[in-house]
Amino acid sequence: MLKKAAETPTTRRITRGMTTDAARRAVFETAELLENIFIQLPPRKIFVFQRVCKQFRDIVATSVKLQQRLFLHSDGTEAQEWRVAAKDDADSSNSDWVRTCRFIKSTEIPEPDEDVGETFKPVRLGHALKVEELECGKSASFAYPFPHQWVDFRQDMYCVGESSLAKTYLTHPPTQDVILDVRLRNKSDDHMRYEGEVEVSNPDGLKVADILQAIRCSKFTHLFRDRTEKHECKTCDNVSLQDFTGDPNFLDKMEVDWKCTGIMLADCIAPTGKEWAEMAG
Repeated sequence: MLKKAAETPTTRRITRGMTTDAARRAVFETAELLENIFIQLPPRKIFVFQRVCKQFRDIVATSVKLQQRLFLHSDGTEAQEWRVAAKDDADSSNSDWVRTCRFIKSTEIPEPDEDVGETFKPVRLGHALKVEELECGKSASFAYPFPHQWVDFRQDMYCVGESSLAKTYLTHPPTQDVILDVRLRNKSDDHMRYEGEVEVSNPDGLKVADILQAIRCSKFTHLFRDRTEKHECKTCDNVSLQDFTGDPNFLDKMEVDWKCTGIMLADCIAPTGKEWAEMAG
């Protein structure tokens, strides 16, 4: 008893004197605590968890850090202009065609034996996009001499209806112009396929919603229908899907083949993690 009385508490419970419900709210419903927990989660889980209750949705909606992590909010940074410098690999026996490439700032003077490509802006891909080369660890700088990059979609999305990724930016910093190469197929007849190209722009930065809207409503630069047993092949320029097919409910019968659909980022390249580190110096 004497030993216990002599002990001096080093901490004080902030919930002392609270009711059980008030203590629970103080511990588990603080915005800071939830934000710190959410920021540790993979983005896909954050998208799922915010559907659980209004409290979780409010945390995501009011946290700038979470908004930026989910590509729902621009981080405000301006993309710097870079170029790809390429030269023959002197250490290779096939130096006539094996080249080494690196990113240099647009104002940097290349080495005498380097060829330099056009300027581009480095970006990080949002949660809807992926690049096979990045996943395989290949160098993005081998895009030389082109100042653009083709990327793929990471998952299927609905063109009609709400998508959890709809409000996310395609890239950070937000890209403003892309060319979308769309593949569609008939839900009931897999042989009925369409392919088209459409340009999509937004001066405030492109989001996934802009892509879905373009597929539904925009005029395609080129549109092509494969030949089937019942239909001849058909091609047309500067036309919407509805006008091309004559069916206002066309999209209800079709689905986008996201695995074969791609986007060309205009004047943008997504470097690998290693290249980002090298660029940071």
